[in-house]
Amino acid sequence: MSHAATNWAIQQRGLKPTTKIVLWHLCDRFNPDYGCFPSQERLAHDCEIGRATLNRHLDDLEARHLIRRIRMTDRRTGQQRPTRYLLGFEPGFDPSGSDDPGTGGDAPFDLDPPQTAIALIEEAVSAGARRTIHRSTLADWIGVVAFHLRPVVDRLAEHLKGSTKLFMDETTAPVLDPGRGRTKTGYLWALARDDRGWGGADPPGVVFFYAPDRGGQNAETFLRGFDGIVQLDGYQGYNRLTRPSRKGGDPIRV
Repeated sequence: MSHAATNWAIQQRGLKPTTKIVLWHLCDRFNPDYGCFPSQERLAHDCEIGRATLNRHLDDLEARHLIRRIRMTDRRTGQQRPTRYLLGFEPGFDPSGSDDPGTGGDAPFDLDPPQTAIALIEEAVSAGARRTIHRSTLADWIGVVAFHLRPVVDRLAEHLKGSTKLFMDETTAPVLDPGRGRTKTGYLWALARDDRGWGGADPPGVVFFYAPDRGGQNAETFLRGFDGIVQLDGYQGYNRLTRPSRKGGDPIRV
């Protein structure tokens, strides 16, 4: 995703609403390092329209010289690959340029999000210092990975809270604060289990939660559903966990 691309799409005037939606989603799929390669199936799904309708709007965008489509083929297999969409804001954009099929040697396949992220990372690693990766691309990768790992984190937290004893602590972490020119302080809360030194049979584990502050209500939220023993430090924010009014379960023993 590129904010410059989507902002450019929003600024275009005189388009039908659906045509503008198609243009916006094309720009939303634009990657500063690799360009724009969504499959028609993906683009139609994003725009919530059929493929025939999608092609009519793509024809309109191309006639208005806002995009240019280049059909791509795999140089090794000769198979067709997702179309390359050149967008009007890209440097050197030529709406009347040659439409000869390209090989797309530097373009990733239009895979599902986790596969796409892995493909991009593998290419970046193999390229080494020869390729500079745009910051927004790196942010996209992290966002994709975080989204698809969320169920794993939730399951790990659920598994840990099935224990009889846990450890919790929190620490500061710098967090981006757009518009201020500097970072702000957030907090990472660790919920851990490791009883190997005391003959425990359960495997060790730890899960991290993020909160914008150190308020004790965060510990209450993260420990919802757990009623065992928690090893804590002397931070007073944890006191609410031991009260009868504790939200999310019975008072916890510390």
